[in-house]
Amino acid sequence: MCEWGKPSVTVSQAFYLKSADHVFVALGDKRLATIMEKVEKVRSLPLAKLLNSSVGFIAKQGKVTNKPISQKDMVVYKGENVTRYALKGHFYFNFAKSNLAGGTQDEAKLGIKEKILLRKTGDRIFATIDDTSNFPEQSLYFLYASGGLSNDKQHEADMEQWLTALKEGELSVKMICDSSPLLLKRKEELQVVLPNMALWEPRSVRQGAGGYGGPSFRIAKGVYWRLGAFKAQSESHEELRAIDQGRFTLTNKRLVFSGAKRTVDINLNKIEYIKSRSTG
Repeated sequence: MCEWGKPSVTVSQAFYLKSADHVFVALGDKRLATIMEKVEKVRSLPLAKLLNSSVGFIAKQGKVTNKPISQKDMVVYKGENVTRYALKGHFYFNFAKSNLAGGTQDEAKLGIKEKILLRKTGDRIFATIDDTSNFPEQSLYFLYASGGLSNDKQHEADMEQWLTALKEGELSVKMICDSSPLLLKRKEELQVVLPNMALWEPRSVRQGAGGYGGPSFRIAKGVYWRLGAFKAQSESHEELRAIDQGRFTLTNKRLVFSGAKRTVDINLNKIEYIKSRSTG
């Protein structure tokens, strides 16, 4: 299978039989074909273990409109706005109790910033990620993590669950993008090998500030003379700094960074928790 002017890629018949449209679409890249094959082989988990689900609000007849009627109208989404992996268009609705007929009416839940919108009807799944905080109407289901996917505590809980599953051999990641420098131990298996990764560590950064104290006297227009001594203050805080670049390797036993300046080898059993950051 190939596109004009691009190298051919061998794709199994099963890949197309599993697709919704059963169409022949050239992947165009052997690496993409390999990733898709590995995704298919990864052990799956029930969706309920990862996300909560709910239905959108139910509006009274005629209250959801194509154009805003008042300044209180807000943007909302209906099932027809959700295409495969994208949002197309929107509607308007005044989210007042008098305009609601049922469904989810919790504004905090409806307005979770990061959620998956899933169309309720149709002969195939139409879903997309939404990060607008706009409310979904009752023709949509929406999936979300506890407190929303942007919630730091939820990220940390997810990472802890993932790390536990990896330690216990219940999860296989398999993202090997480079050769590994490791000599594997007994029953140790490679899971992730990534090149050109940066090692970041906290470093103390000291900043100074100061100023003159004492009275001031006006000498001329816009010119003042201040008496007193200069007082300097210094404060220290921590910042993450990139200190090395190299290869990141993850096995079912340990985490290893192999850089030009440093090598870090950490047993997974010694990792107590993983803290997520907004930068990844």
